[in-house]
Amino acid sequence: MLFTTVPQTNMNHGENLYDKLNNVHATLRKSRDDALRGKQLAEERLRISRKDREDAERKDNEMREELRRLKEKAVEMKSTNARMEAENRLSEKEVSCVGLEIESKSIV
Repeated sequence: MLFTTVPQTNMNHGENLYDKLNNVHATLRKSRDDALRGKQLAEERLRISRKDREDAERKDNEMREELRRLKEKAVEMKSTNARMEAENRLSEKEVSCVGLEIESKSIV
């Protein structure tokens, strides 16, 4: 009878060990899969962040170029405005002179 119980105990011990190893293997496989998925998600976040940064840099460059263009246009408009004001002052003087001439002719 001892011989029949000893092999049964050894068999149960072997099955228990096999089950434990399978559990460890399954746990390690799940950990590996989780780590791989985490890596993939991190890579995707990095790709999105890089794209967002590139988009922001491109937008920044476009805005800087637009600002430069607007500054040039403002300088040009100030120059044109100053020229037009000078011409306007001359026209006012001419109108004043013509007005004086008309007054002097009407008085005479």
